[in-house]
Amino acid sequence: TIKALQEMLVRSETRTRIATLHWILMLLDKNSDLVLSHFAELFPLLLKTLSDASSSEEVVTLDLSVLATLSKTPENFKKFMHDLVGLLKKERKKLLTRSSIGLIIRQLSLLINPEKIFRELATILQREQDKEFVSPFVQTLNMILLTSAELMPLRTLLKSGLE
Repeated sequence: TIKALQEMLVRSETRTRIATLHWILMLLDKNSDLVLSHFAELFPLLLKTLSDASSSEEVVTLDLSVLATLSKTPENFKKFMHDLVGLLKKERKKLLTRSSIGLIIRQLSLLINPEKIFRELATILQREQDKEFVSPFVQTLNMILLTSAELMPLRTLLKSGLE
């Protein structure tokens, strides 16, 4: 079952990807152990879907829902954040635009605690040596933090820490 879903996920037809991601979400809800047992094979395909030019906003949103659900354990969350930063670094011209990274961060903030996301990103970026990547990424994250409605609770938390 999972193997068939993996094959369907790599197809470029948007409707096929949407249906596949819905199936994976349903399987995660009904039998998460089955899906998690295929984490190693499924995870790279889900990450690749984020950077695929043929992925619609709906596909990216559903893909992030699957990734967030798979990332409920601390180990999977750290792997997801680390691999996401790696993907953004590798595909920086394509993904490190305010609209692409904005969509990713905003959607993730609806699915995962934004403070947790930003703390983990800060930890990863603090260790990153490529300043030509880190600088625009941090600027983009700051702009998203300051302007996205989804991040209002985090802005409020940060503001209360300054008072």
